[in-house]
Formats: sequence, C-alpha cells, structure tokens
Amino acid sequence: MKPQKITGLLELIDSYNAELFKVIPFSSREQYVSLRRYAAAFLSAAYGKADISLQNADDLLPRAFKRFLLAKGHSQRTAHRNYRLLQRMIGSIDETGMLTGGMAIRKYSVKHEYLTEKELLRILGTRMPNERMQRVRDVFIFSCFTGLRHDDIRELTQADLAMCGDGRGCLIIGRKMTGMISYIPLMDIPFHIIVKYCGGDSEPLLPCITGEKTNYYLKEIGRACGLLKSLCFTMARNTFAGTVAYANGLPTESIARVMGDNGNPSFEQITQEDKDSIEAEFTALESRLEKYTDVFVI
Repeated sequence: MKPQKITGLLELIDSYNAELFKVIPFSSREQYVSLRRYAAAFLSAAYGKADISLQNADDLLPRAFKRFLLAKGHSQRTAHRNYRLLQRMIGSIDETGMLTGGMAIRKYSVKHEYLTEKELLRILGTRMPNERMQRVRDVFIFSCFTGLRHDDIRELTQADLAMCGDGRGCLIIGRKMTGMISYIPLMDIPFHIIVKYCGGDSEPLLPCITGEKTNYYLKEIGRACGLLKSLCFTMARNTFAGTVAYANGLPTESIARVMGDNGNPSFEQITQEDKDSIEAEFTALESRLEKYTDVFVI
C-alpha cells in the first residue's frame, strides 16, 4: 500500500511515533507518548480543534506550544524538551507531505543498552569486593526487577510499601517523572533487597547515592563481574522491560503500567481489578524467573 500524505499535526505525531517505536525500546517511548497528549490539549485550547493542518504549523507554533506548557505549570525543562521534539517532527516532513526516508533510523540509531540474560545472571551471582559496591549493585538489581528509575528508588520509604491480596509485599507509588500510579508486586529478589536494607518509617528503603556516583561505581561493578559493557543505571530499567518482563511473558500494557507510562489516563488510578490482574501476571512471571532467583547472591 502506498503511504498516504500527512496533512494534520497530530497525524504527523502519530506517524512519527509509529516509525520511531520500531527502533527504540519500550522504556524509551514515554516522552513521545506524552508529547502527543500535550499537543492534543494544546490544539483543543488554542484552536478549539482536534487537529490542525500542517500548513498552519509554522515556526511560531512550537513556541506557542512551549508557552502553553509553561502556563499549565510544567517545568521549563519539560516545556523545552517538548518544544524541541515538536520542532523535530515538523522538520521531518518533506515538501510532498511524507516523512523523510529512514528518519527514525537516521536520528535514533544509537543502541539503548540493556543486560542480556547471561549478563544479568553474572551480576546477580557475583559478590562485590566491598560494601559500597555491594549497595550500588543491589539498588541496580532492584531496578532490573521493578522497572523503577533511580530518582523513584531514592524516594522510596515505608509509606510506599503495602500488601498484595496474595500476601506478598508490593509497592504503590506515584512516579516522579510522569505522575502515574504504579502498583508493583515484589518478586523474590527485590523483596529480599528491601528486607536487607529496610530502615525506619521515614528513612529511605534503599541506600541510594547520587545518580552520578551510582553510574561511576557501576563501571567498577561491571569490571568486577567481567562484563564488556560499560554499565549505567538506565540499563537496569531497559533490562526490566525487555530481558525480565517482556521476554518472560508479561503483557506490554502491564509493563507500561509498572514502569509509569503516562500515555494512558487510566493509569492515574488503581482499581481492585487492576491489582488482581497485575498480581496474577507477576505470579506467572516469577515462576519463569527461577534461573535468576537461584543464582542471586544477597
């Protein structure tokens, strides 16, 4: 089928994202999903329309979009990032109204690193030479089995802990970056990490240091485990999405919910039906992860 000419701004965003999502990992899609939602709100407020013609999308439109986001209370960083993304998308259309050939591969060919099953097993089974490296390794592994960002983990306290219907521990948290609610049943590995470090009611659950120092020490940890990759914390989140969750049968919608995807407004609340479904899926997931649990050195 011959590609159709793109005529509308939201149509452009949808087409751009569809191409982009073919080459970037699941965990890297959030900002593009949120851009679409912000743009729809902007068009409704500024034009009273669900979409506008690309003929009206001149250089001034991204600037008006940025001012709209700031007026809605978004941070300067969020407003500028979405402004640049919209500029990039508008610039990806050629004179015929088509996305320029290979735009996604050309602009986003940088590989988003993650740990393979073999590499994750190596880190799980290696005891670190000192306590500092052991703490950083444990926090990294915690992210590999929960999908939490470093900033989210740093803010975890006893107040975020709850009990699943099946009696296991779980986390119920509002994600710092997206504001969505995540309900995360604790599988065996992250549960034992929390038990190891859990402090008082108001203390952080885990011994997090700054992101910069964490990434510095992760390089040491990678070498101690005999890995060729240069470790950084974002690899943990990608590892959860791909190696741990998707490769072992967790549905993509559940992965999105656990990881705080802000593209679905239904993720702003957690119903009992949602909890029951996620718990059942995590029970099935954990039954497929014995290879990791068996080698884990706590």
